[in-house]
Amino acid sequence: MLRHLLSLRFLVALFAVGVMALASPPAEAKFVFNHNHPDLNWFTIETEHFFVHYPVSKKTREEGNEHYLTGEFAARKSAEVSEEMWGPMCEVFDYYLKEKVHIVLLNQSDQLEGFTIPSWDWVEISANVGGYFWRMRGRMEWFSDVLVHEFAHVVSLKANAPMSEAAFGIEIGGLYSNGKINADIGGEVTLSDGAPFWWSEGGAEYWSDETNYNWWSSSRDHNIRTTVLEDRLLTYDEWGTRIEKRDWGDGERGYQQGYSIALYFRERFGPDIYAQFALASGKRWHLEWEDVVKEVTGVEAETLYDDWAEFLRERYGEVQAAVEADGEVLGEELLHSRSEWDYRDPDARDKWLEQKERDREDAKEATGTWITEPRYSDEGELYGVNNRGQLKISWAPEGTFLPFSDTELNDPETSQKMADYKTSVGMAFGHGFDFVPGQQAVVFTGHEDYTYADKGGYLKELLKIRPEFDGYDWKQIWYWDIKEYERTEKGREYLSLEPGTVFGGVKKVPQGTFRPIPNTLRGADPAVSPDGSKIAYFEYTDGTLNLVTINLDGTEKKHLTNYADGTWMQRVDWSPDGTQLVFQMFHNFRYDLWTINADGSNLSPLTWDDVEELDAHWAKDGQIYFSADPTGIFNIFSMDPETKKVMQLTNVVSSAQLPFLTPTGNLLYVQFTAHGNKHMGLAKEEFLNRDVTELFGKPVEKEEYEAFAAFQEDLSHWAEHTRKYKSRKSLMTPYFVP
Repeated sequence: MLRHLLSLRFLVALFAVGVMALASPPAEAKFVFNHNHPDLNWFTIETEHFFVHYPVSKKTREEGNEHYLTGEFAARKSAEVSEEMWGPMCEVFDYYLKEKVHIVLLNQSDQLEGFTIPSWDWVEISANVGGYFWRMRGRMEWFSDVLVHEFAHVVSLKANAPMSEAAFGIEIGGLYSNGKINADIGGEVTLSDGAPFWWSEGGAEYWSDETNYNWWSSSRDHNIRTTVLEDRLLTYDEWGTRIEKRDWGDGERGYQQGYSIALYFRERFGPDIYAQFALASGKRWHLEWEDVVKEVTGVEAETLYDDWAEFLRERYGEVQAAVEADGEVLGEELLHSRSEWDYRDPDARDKWLEQKERDREDAKEATGTWITEPRYSDEGELYGVNNRGQLKISWAPEGTFLPFSDTELNDPETSQKMADYKTSVGMAFGHGFDFVPGQQAVVFTGHEDYTYADKGGYLKELLKIRPEFDGYDWKQIWYWDIKEYERTEKGREYLSLEPGTVFGGVKKVPQGTFRPIPNTLRGADPAVSPDGSKIAYFEYTDGTLNLVTINLDGTEKKHLTNYADGTWMQRVDWSPDGTQLVFQMFHNFRYDLWTINADGSNLSPLTWDDVEELDAHWAKDGQIYFSADPTGIFNIFSMDPETKKVMQLTNVVSSAQLPFLTPTGNLLYVQFTAHGNKHMGLAKEEFLNRDVTELFGKPVEKEEYEAFAAFQEDLSHWAEHTRKYKSRKSLMTPYFVP
């Protein structure tokens, strides 16, 4: 009902007296900075159809600027992609823009940003894709993916608008006075040309596909597959608007549902169908936008939704049946006692099913949603995980978890120690950490202005604020010395990983407990060497990641790679002897695992194929564990780095990623579900252990992969089109509000 009320786009009015045109809202409003940056110069690349604006610091690193930044490569890549896509995207709608579009390239932050204001001809994106986008979307080259998506908004929403480009709608209102009572009665009506969430965002994804910049990846598929099989599709009433979304993953689910139904429409009605909706909408105003669906297809929008949902249920039901027939191998969620839905008798079943559906859904989400990087310390006593941007460390030997014991934890002494011996701290969402061998310590991805810094830490924690006065809060690698504290509570003396508190409930953390590792600004995802002396991590600059090593004290920093072309990297780990590193690299549209010597020599591919491999973990048994999608579903595999023999360990219906081998040889991993990312455990006796070497690529000649690794796209031709930013030469299309 709410969707229908919103999509009517008007409020009941008593009288019509005045008219006002409203400016269009952003297609996705994520305004980034509230800090002025007088330390930056801005430059503009002017192309045939675009202005691309980007920042460069006024002071260099050599002049003492630790926050030096440039967006030159990102801007040049944006200019290249934008000109390539302009013609194909405008052709889809037969709607060719006369005005130039402004692209503002941001590089002041380490967070993903992207939004569009079509009526302003304005696109704003970050050069940094952040820590989690690629896991949701798959192997997408960031600038191509985001720019084509955002430009699709500009063209499609302009083509969709029955009113002028600068108008969001017409607001009509008035007041009435009967001349007797000293009071006025009034009302207003807003007539708008807005479009539903599923079409605008799903369409932008689909048109990126139609113009050959995007595709339906395994990451997208596991989102919809689990959504369907766990009965969490956004309903017809829910997916028309951005609001009224309360379940985990509903935002991303809306994007992928819109993309998925577009692919269904393409099969049923032809490739131009989504664009025809925009053109039909642009011809005249509709009380409900969904009326254009019936106008174009001859079928009610809700009927098509039901047909598509049934199509998905049949399709993914077949996928589930095939996996089960092949022999499903999946772990159990890392819990110490059985969940309510894991019932073992009729009474427990009835008790679970008697609960309201809303309560059952919330209970499933409560065990964790954004869980990443489950792992153990070397001695197998401390367990750690990044849970929604909180690094949680606890004493939890493997035998306390159900997957490795098959019995619920019921020992009071063990339970009490687990309750005492746990702690947590904020860390960067979606990023990694590692235990330090030989020490009760971790290194993790944080931010330079985090509250746990010694300087000003108490006041920050007391006020629950994280002030930063220079406009920068970049990621940084932190060292955490996890101390034991003697505590007394109600006469009971015990050891805890949590310190006591002082005034205001602020933790009494000793000086030096947390310290940033020097020279690691814009660093993320650290891995500690087996001897505990160094870390390897990824360093960001200008849309690109590079692999770096550094001592724990911040000395002897060494760049092992030196890319400046949008290369992206993910999850690095050390060989057991500390002489090599393995990591995933996305370079020139390839997505493979690579190894490199710790001194930076002998960069070579471990895989070379069309499979999407990620999450490399070089375990102490000498095997490299990773996640890959050779069958279209991510599973966990192991590879012998010498023979290249690959064994499949899991066989899931959903998606298995982020493997970690425990000290006793069991497997931890993360499973994507429609109720969140869950940390899972699979006992070594239950591994599938199927030889699947033939599913992965064949060896490649050294000359070929060395030439590939060395290649960087030449974008220097954009230098002659670049000038310092001048406001009078960068004016947007004028509009007015009467």
